[in-house]
Amino acid sequence: RKSIMRVFAPEQVPPNYAAEIGLPLLFRPHSFRANAQDVANLKRNLSRQSERYGEIDQPALVVTGTHDSVVWPSIHSDGLMRDLVNARLLVLEGAGHMPHHTHSAQIAAEIRDLMADLVVGEDMHSASGPSGAQNGSAR
Repeated sequence: RKSIMRVFAPEQVPPNYAAEIGLPLLFRPHSFRANAQDVANLKRNLSRQSERYGEIDQPALVVTGTHDSVVWPSIHSDGLMRDLVNARLLVLEGAGHMPHHTHSAQIAAEIRDLMADLVVGEDMHSASGPSGAQNGSAR
């Protein structure tokens, strides 16, 4: 229970979170071993993976909480914003490491906004046609 509270801090753990996450599944031998390997190799794997972030040109929403003590915003979200060419940053004041649980409505709204901008951009692109002329007119 204390570990869960630390991950959410400084915010409150949502009601029934501990009961709903299926924590006993983590302690199955194969799951526990796999998780331990992931944790042991995390820094090396993230370092290798991050070398290719600049290749990602898809739109992205980088979400961070100002009080995340698990994944420090100054390292991770700032680094992603530097490396991802088509990213938006959502900084949630006072949020800890689990903003997808504690600020889900705000995050969902930001994702919808991002998607809406993409649809508008696609509509503008398709309206210009392959020649780039507006409304199908010739150049």
